[in-house]
Amino acid sequence: MVAAVFLNRMQRDMKLDCDPTTMYASLLDGRFRGAIFRSDLDSRNPYNTYQHLGLPPGPIANPGIKSIEAALNPAQTDYLFFVAKADGSGGHVFSTTVDAHNRAVAEYRRGHQKGKSPSPTPAPPRARKTPGD
Repeated sequence: MVAAVFLNRMQRDMKLDCDPTTMYASLLDGRFRGAIFRSDLDSRNPYNTYQHLGLPPGPIANPGIKSIEAALNPAQTDYLFFVAKADGSGGHVFSTTVDAHNRAVAEYRRGHQKGKSPSPTPAPPRARKTPGD
């Protein structure tokens, strides 16, 4: 499903807005602080997919076989967004609209504030509604 979201976004000329690539960019720059901050989103590092269209210039990790298979055979879906589930299960909430995604991000943050989720806070949702902004 994640591979499908990235493919769908690229086919629509949308930025990937991928938190792990942005975190990797801040690690490369020596300023990662355990969460994503506005300065990370604004960074012009080539790995910051909130700033640059398309895939980053190289891998950020060594993918496993399941990730490679997913990239070669992505699910057939219209999803354009995803965020970790608030319950810390490792699952994700997938959405087709920015409004639904923003609600899922708000739910994640409520769960994170209650100590349910062990992962870093996701980047602030984007209010834009047009592809490629």
